Amino acid sequence: MTAFYPWLMEHACDLMNRYKVRKGNKTASEYLTGEAYTGDMYAFGTPVMHRMSGPVQGGVMSERWFSGIWIGLQFSSGEHIIALSDGRVVRARAVDPRPDTVKVTKESLTCIKVGPWDPSEVITQGSEIKPPVPIEETQPSQRAEPVPRSVRITQERLERFGFTKGCPKCEALRRGDDHKTVGHNTDCRKRMESEMAKDSVLSQKLSDIAEKKQRVYGTTSRSL
Repeated sequence: MTAFYPWLMEHACDLMNRYKVRKGNKTASEYLTGEAYTGDMYAFGTPVMHRMSGPVQGGVMSERWFSGIWIGLQFSSGEHIIALSDGRVVRARAVDPRPDTVKVTKESLTCIKVGPWDPSEVITQGSEIKPPVPIEETQPSQRAEPVPRSVRITQERLERFGFTKGCPKCEALRRGDDHKTVGHNTDCRKRMESEMAKDSVLSQKLSDIAEKKQRVYGTTSRSL
């Protein structure tokens, strides 16, 4: 039987104990330890690198960081609980999230053999057992492509095309007031784009911006 769900339930209970505020405006963790938890916390199943502490066979040149899947925290010690690719579980003091291109597969979670009901089977950092090297799958980055900015309304363009009546930023610039906290309104941008479209050089800039927006928004709409 896989130990995936028991670890998930353990993690859910740990979140409640560490973050749910109870009567007295304190969490269960604060009642037990006297202070709020401020350590690192990751989403269940996050791919991470964990560091082996203590002496490592082979000296300082030996590998100390190994990959695994983050499945929770040890409540008493604060150690991170990491699932290895061979189904074993290790406790680690230091972890670092991996890039979002590393894919978490169903097999990597269902192969967990050691459960929270048998803590003696959880490998400690002092163990001489070296974690295995997993076979990984990758996926496209989940980070969104930066959305292209609209046309910039520079001082040079304002001097050429003039201020827009009723625009908060234009009015502030015209009066010489502080304008850093206000922006140009929609009517101002439409007027500026209309004026730029009459110029051969500036109209090309408008076309480039429109093309970039179409590429980004088109990709986004297809992925939804």
